[in-house]
Amino acid sequence: PRPQPRWGIGVAVVGALLGALAGFSPLAAAGLFAAGVVLALAFARPTVLVALIFGTVVFAALADTGIAVATIPVTPSKLVVALALVLWTAHAVARRKPLVRWHPVLTGLLVLTFATGLSVLFAPEVRLRGLHELIPAALLTVLVALVRTALSGEDLQPLYRVLGVLALLAFATGLAAPDDQLRASGTFGDANFWATVVLMLTPLLVGGLVDDPSRWGRGLALLLVALLPVAILRTASRAAFVTLLALSPGVLLLFRRRPGLLLAGAGLALPLAPLLVDLDRVFERLSTLVSAAKSGPWIGEGSLEMRYALQARAYELFVENPVLGVGAGNFAPESDIVAGDGQLKVTHNTYLQVASESGIVGLLALGLVGLLVARTFLLAWRAAPDGRHRRRVGGAALGLGAYALMAATLNLLHMPLAWLLLGIALAVCADAGGE
Repeated sequence: PRPQPRWGIGVAVVGALLGALAGFSPLAAAGLFAAGVVLALAFARPTVLVALIFGTVVFAALADTGIAVATIPVTPSKLVVALALVLWTAHAVARRKPLVRWHPVLTGLLVLTFATGLSVLFAPEVRLRGLHELIPAALLTVLVALVRTALSGEDLQPLYRVLGVLALLAFATGLAAPDDQLRASGTFGDANFWATVVLMLTPLLVGGLVDDPSRWGRGLALLLVALLPVAILRTASRAAFVTLLALSPGVLLLFRRRPGLLLAGAGLALPLAPLLVDLDRVFERLSTLVSAAKSGPWIGEGSLEMRYALQARAYELFVENPVLGVGAGNFAPESDIVAGDGQLKVTHNTYLQVASESGIVGLLALGLVGLLVARTFLLAWRAAPDGRHRRRVGGAALGLGAYALMAATLNLLHMPLAWLLLGIALAVCADAGGE
């Protein structure tokens, strides 16, 4: 090929700068070179861009910048998403691709953001808390659009492999919790949130890895399904245990064509469970769920009793303010329910959070998003050309289904990982022939 002098000059300049920097700090030069390689790859391959976002979101709790803007923390994941927007814009302009590929779900997310804004604007008392709900809603909508657009037309199999490796590293962090810590919290610092992460990631990734043409790709699927029950037991999350039981038939169907992988995963999980989990303590905690359910409205078990009180108060606030609620972010100060540590408590129920804070308008917007997502999965399932694509769609649907179930026990409306996985799921559905 004909020599390209401009590239030669550029390489020479970069090499000279790195060489000069190495004279002062070899470590800084190596770090700068590595960062440059990663940025170049992210610019060239949108799948690398999404993998970078995924890694920072999953491991975000392990790093804190200590910076806040208008009391909103500036996290590594936010910084990486901002960088990803710049890189994607440059990539799209250079390759003459559309900056945004619209989708009906994005319209639903904009409606939900608008409903949140209305609840903030017409709240009985406007508080800064409202911005903590409105700004993330807008930013996360941009994240979904970015991921869905960047992955359009890309080969998703390498992405499944990279995300599978990152997920296993994160799972290992959760399993490596100290022995005296009953409830492992993984990379999220909270056992229930960590259980939600495990339940979302496993079926979504298994759906894409179970048919992987490489042995090590299928090996990732085996390890993920083996660690799923162990990781959930390690968190001792009662809601996650119930959700796991509900999702199990669907996860098993993902292995219908490869039962050997499923049996191998089960064979690996059986010896791991007693080694990594104090089963007596976990079963003791799970047994309180049955006992509390028999005693009426969960009276007699501290955590469940508190949640019942919070959700009852959320319903009362919804009845008192049915149209627009008390304003996004205002449940805690309006409820006047204080925990033993003196902190105001949240609803521990995403749907009641939306009902009490955004009223009927917010519930209708949230319902619209749910219907549009379900419609997308249904159209993709029908249009899928083969079982491989159907298992991808099914795995993504199970992952977001786990999110929807866990949202009945936690405040997960603006959980970044869930919105990131929604963007990936939209790309999976488009790859299968859906919208």
